[in-house]
This record gives sequence, C-alpha cells and structure tokens, in this order.
Amino acid sequence: MGFLVFIFLMVLPLEALADPVTAAVGAAISAIGAGSAITAGVLSLGFSWGAFAASLVMSAAGSLFSPKTKSGSSYNSKSGSPQQWRQAVSAREIVYGEIRKGGPVAYMPTTGGNRYQHIIVMLASHRVKKIGEIMIGDVTITDDMMDADGHVISGRYKDYLRIHKYLGTDDQAADPILSAGATEWTTEHRLQGIAYLYIRFKWSPSKFPSGLPQVSAWVQGRDEIYDPRTGLSGFTQNLPLMIRDYLNYWRGCNVAAEFIDDDMASEAANLSDEYVGIDAVDYDVLSVDQTKNIITLDGDRLDLQLGDKVRLTSGAITGLSTGTDYFVVPYQRIGKARVQLATSLRNAWDGVVIDLGTGSVGVLSKIAEPRYHGGGIFQCDVARYDNLQELIKSCAGTLSYIGGTWKIMAGGYRMPTVTLDDGDLAGPMTVTTKVSKRDRCNFVQGIYTSPLNDGNNADYPAVKNSLYIAADGEELKKDFDQAFSQRPGQAQRVAKIVMERSRQDIIFTAPFKLSALKLQVGDVFYFSMPIYGWSSKQFEVTNWQLSTDNGRLVVQLTAREIAAAVFDWAGGEETRVDPSPNTSLGNVFDVEPPTGLNVMVEEVATEQGDKTYQFNVGWTPPDDGFVVEGGKFEVEFKESASAYYRPSYTVRGDTSAMRINQVQPGVSYDIRVRSINVLGVASVWTYYVGFTVTSPTGATFTVDYGLFTESPSSTEDDGLFTESPSSTVDDGTFA
Repeated sequence: MGFLVFIFLMVLPLEALADPVTAAVGAAISAIGAGSAITAGVLSLGFSWGAFAASLVMSAAGSLFSPKTKSGSSYNSKSGSPQQWRQAVSAREIVYGEIRKGGPVAYMPTTGGNRYQHIIVMLASHRVKKIGEIMIGDVTITDDMMDADGHVISGRYKDYLRIHKYLGTDDQAADPILSAGATEWTTEHRLQGIAYLYIRFKWSPSKFPSGLPQVSAWVQGRDEIYDPRTGLSGFTQNLPLMIRDYLNYWRGCNVAAEFIDDDMASEAANLSDEYVGIDAVDYDVLSVDQTKNIITLDGDRLDLQLGDKVRLTSGAITGLSTGTDYFVVPYQRIGKARVQLATSLRNAWDGVVIDLGTGSVGVLSKIAEPRYHGGGIFQCDVARYDNLQELIKSCAGTLSYIGGTWKIMAGGYRMPTVTLDDGDLAGPMTVTTKVSKRDRCNFVQGIYTSPLNDGNNADYPAVKNSLYIAADGEELKKDFDQAFSQRPGQAQRVAKIVMERSRQDIIFTAPFKLSALKLQVGDVFYFSMPIYGWSSKQFEVTNWQLSTDNGRLVVQLTAREIAAAVFDWAGGEETRVDPSPNTSLGNVFDVEPPTGLNVMVEEVATEQGDKTYQFNVGWTPPDDGFVVEGGKFEVEFKESASAYYRPSYTVRGDTSAMRINQVQPGVSYDIRVRSINVLGVASVWTYYVGFTVTSPTGATFTVDYGLFTESPSSTEDDGLFTESPSSTVDDGTFA
C-alpha cells in the first residue's frame, strides 16, 4: 500500500507536493483502517499522529529508492543527447552537472539569398552556469577560437560560423543579429529563462558537404542549487545536492525545504565530496598560455574532468608549486588537451582559475577524484520517481520519507549508533540465510555517460570477482546502468557496492518494540541473537514500518547484514579507460593537401613559326583513398600582380601532373593546388608563387590558356588529354 500511495504523490500536481505530510496523513488513515487507534499515552511521548502516519506510508516507499536495475529504454533521457532535433513539442529539460548536450531547434531560417543558415538550439529550461566548448560535428570550438562578436577566427570553420551563447537569465535580450536579419524573429523573442545557442552558418559545400552538422555544447547546468552546509546556492556536481534540489525545485517535486532533512543531506554531500585516491596518472605539459592561463597537455583528447585533483610533480610553472593540490577546469577536450587549474573545488566550479606565468614544461599528475560527482539531464515529462531513481543509483544511495521528512543518504559505511537484542523483539522473526542466485551477483556491468566518450553512452568497465564466480559455479551478471556517473572509477566503485551488497546473505524481518523507533531506513545497528550465534552483528535497515499488533504499536523492520568491507575500495582496483578509443577509419574531414608542387616552363614552337610557352605542373597526391579514388584536384593560377585567381580547373584524383598552355612571357605567375575528396571536402591550398616565363626578343605569342593533364588511364599517344577550363578568358584577368 505504501508503494501505491507514493506513486500517487509523485503524480500529483506540483502544488499538492508543497506539503507532503498533509497529503500523506489521509492516505495513512485509510491504510491503517478505522479499527486501529492511537492512545493518548503514545502521543504523550512527543510523537504526532501525522508523523506516525507519514512514516507508515512512506517508509516502504523509501526502501524502493535503493539502487535497482531499470530498463535501458529511458537511459538517454537521463544522460542527455549530444544532438539537436526538430519537433513540434519537446519536453523541458533540467541540466545537472557538466554534460555535452544538444537540444530542440527553436528556429532555423535562411537569409542572404540562402547564403546564411541560422539556428537556435535550446540547451536547458533554466539558467545555467556556463556554456563552454561548442561542438560542430566532432570539431571543437573554444572561446579563444572566437572574437568578441562570436566570429570563429581559427580552425576548420574560420570565417564560416558565428556563435552567441545565452545562459538563460531572466533579463536576456533577443539575439541582435537574428532579430535584425530574420523577419519572424523580433526583439521580443528573448527566450528568457532558457539557455540556448545562436549559430550562423555561412554556406560552403566544402565545409558542410553533408548539410548542417550536429550542434552540441559542453554545459555546466543548473547554478541555483542550495547547499545546506554553507547556506549558499550555485553550481555543483555533488549528486546528493542534486537530489535535494530536484526534491525542492518547482520543476521537480516541489517539496518545501522544511520537509527535507538537511543534516542528512549535508552528511551525504560531505561523503560525496570526499576525494578517492587513485594510482597516479601523469600528463606531460607541452606549453603554457600566460594570457589565458591555459596549460596544453600531450595528446589530442583530454581524459581529465572538472574537479579532478592534480599536482605538478616536475617542472616549474610560475603560479604553481610542486606537491600542492590543484583542481582541474577542462578547456578543450577534443583536438587538443587543454586545462586550467583552480586552488579549490569551489573555485573550479565557479571558474576562478590560477594566474599562470612563465614555464612551458613539466608533468601534471592526477592523484584523486571525487567520490560521487556526476551530471545528466531530467526531462520534465518523465515520472519524478524515475528521475530520482537515476540520481540515487549513481551515488549508491537511498532516499526515504520518514516522519514527514525526506532523508538523503549516499553509499558509504555508517557506524552503528543503536544496539538491539532479542529482548527488543515484539514477536517472532523470519530469517533468510541464503540469497537466491536470482538476487545475488558476481559480475556487474552497465552503461554510463562520460566525457571520456565525448559525452556519449558507453559501457563502463565491468566489475567481477573471480572468487565469487568460483563459489557460485557460474557468472551471475547484473546490468546496472548509471546515467549520472561520469568517471569510470566512480562507476566501478558503485558497481562493486552493488555486488558486495548482494553477497550479504542474511536478511531478517521482525516486529520490534518502540526501542526501534530510533532507527530509519539506511541506519546500521548492532543486533545480538544468541540462538543464531549473533553477537553485536551489524545490520542495515532496508525497510521500516510502524504498525499495530493486537492493539499495540510495533516497529516492523527488515534488515540485511552489512560490513564496512562492502564500501572498501583501493586505487589499484580501478580499470582505466582509453578516452574515446581511436577508430581505425579515416576522418573524411581531414583532407591532406598535395605535396611537392613544382612548375617547369617549356618553350613550344608553333606551326606558324612563332613561339609559345606552357607550364608543366606536377605534385605528389596525398595517401588518401577518398581523394585518389573518386576525388579530384583543383588547380588555379593567376598573374602575380593580380588579386584574383582564375576560375578553377579540376582534374581527377589519380592525376599527378598537368600543363597550362600558351602563357605570356616576361610575366610572374602564381599557382595553387588542393585536394578534394569524394564528399567534396577540400584541403588547404599548396602554393607555388613568383615564377616567370622568359622569351627571346621580338617573338610573337598567342595567349589562349588551355589545360592538359597527365593521366595513367589516358590512351593518347603522348599520354595527354585536354580538359577545358571552367571559363574562357583571353585578357589575363579574372572574369
């Protein structure tokens, strides 16, 4: 009955959840029945009927919040999607922690005679802390790759993109570029309270051969999360604080803060902020940018995450000291590995980084990571119970509702504070001494979403115990997805707790006297039962319910044996993960230019006795099948004094030489060649500039530029065939 009542509460309108105690009391009375009564003597103990009733109903529901497997169908709705999409109606989204995220497209017009495509991608239905790196497909655009107006000024998309970031403030204005250029978008389209990206694409078949690429961003989400330890609100990656926020947030459960146990929330938050030591991982420092306080590390992918603890273990960089703990602020994750550093975790979250000075070499070593940090999204059309479940799973925690108060706990060992024995029993007990294979596991696997996988879903390293497998005679696998876990070490720690908990075989259910009122779901207590040989044996409360037995109140407990070893973890146990392992397939957007460009000038006698000259141009094709097999080379030339190259000539990708006939003597020329692959993606140009044709005095010349190319497949006697230029010119100027 408790479960049903809880589900009812979770689907109530938000306003109804503002006072969960009042909502629960009526249901509790119905659950107990009219024949039950509470005596005045009990009330005199200082307990209220409302608190008892709420405890009775919600304690059973509280145990349902213990980690358990969910089907994977809703996983993406929690972990986020690095893609944008278009649909008429999209659910509002809450972003927690730092994740890579796309979102629904709000508006997508074209202007400038179809030269410009504009797009608005909505990232969150609230204010966010920061919008960091922008991902255009798999290309990273960082803040230092843009000017103050959002124009991209370096990298693949230089001069082809303009990006504006909006954090979702209540007073943000409409984008001025879009409102000035698109007739339907006015200055009233402010999207206040919505974090979004405005991006303008300049059309280029070479830059965007397959149409518009996917747009996403690394977002530091909701930044109004209250921390009861400090009394302040801000951004956090702390999972128990996210649970507290979702309970209290009006887009979540809308529970009034007075009905949340902040002492327990603080305890869980402290446990989650603890740093877990790891076997040190070293990163070579390649350079230091003093103007932006950025450290570039060796490698093309970053596997450090926000809040990781590092030390400078060798080298000298002004602003850093060897042996001092620093906290990572990622700056660029793909293409280059770049970070900034902060002096504290709070500063890392707030973007307060260390001023760096001289120094360009050294070694940074990662030495520890937070116990239970993470990130993900909630869609507001998903059941609140399901959303809370995902957060709780990623911190191996529990959430219970007892005595009119929500109580949050993270996965960790708690010393017993209560001692009970057989004298506290109020009736017979039921004991299970062996858990069935269905409920026991020796192998835990699942999915998580990590920056190491570019913000995509991936399998975290499975956790298994060979001794348990041998004892069970087979692998007993459990699928346990962790939508909000982002570090492989954390995912493995949680998976180990799940496995070890399943190995605690002894479970009992029994009615206790009111001495057990001091316990609640998640508490650990000592219990002695001589008949079973238990002397101060430790048990964890998994279910707590107040009920009546022959007119007297009893506390019905279900408890499972527990040990501190369930939560033990050594750094050497972790299996490291290769950050987004490199594919063996080539990147079609990385097109190499031809090399070895050379030009020879040849004098040619005409049938009329005149002389003319031609260029013999050669190059070495790149080792790229996308160019050589089905691609092409683009060739352009001009007089050096001209500002413009003549219209392009194109030749097949299996071609390595060409001729340009009948050029003028005494004139300096420039020539350039580039590769174009089968998708139309072009390389940079290779240039040969400033070569001059000379001729004997008094000779006459006919200028009629033509193009000849050498081809291995040609059947002409001289190995040449003619390809016409794309336009006809006879005055040596750009037409």
